Amino acid sequence: MVKSKSNSNKMNAEFTEKLSSIVNNIHNSFNLSVNTLGFSSKYDGGSEIKGPSKRGRKPLLMDHAAKVQRCRQSAKDCRVRKKLRYQHLANAVVNLENENLTLLEEYFA
Repeated sequence: MVKSKSNSNKMNAEFTEKLSSIVNNIHNSFNLSVNTLGFSSKYDGGSEIKGPSKRGRKPLLMDHAAKVQRCRQSAKDCRVRKKLRYQHLANAVVNLENENLTLLEEYFA
């Protein structure tokens, strides 16, 4: 069965009309509108997407010099935390070795 172009275009128009009425009914039942959600889509007749995109890089909100300075400060803080962590572990090793020696002395005494 071969369909003519005019028949398929008519069916597409009917389908689009039914789909838009279903979408409007859903929006009305939840008291939603595209504008209150803060974005538009290609299905609501909007020409461009207005809301935030979930894909891609986020826009650069600060200049490069500020970002470099923030990264340097973060690296400096990281090195300080690492140094403190190793000092804490070294102190724990010394305390455990001393405790081990006292236990050994008590055991063999």
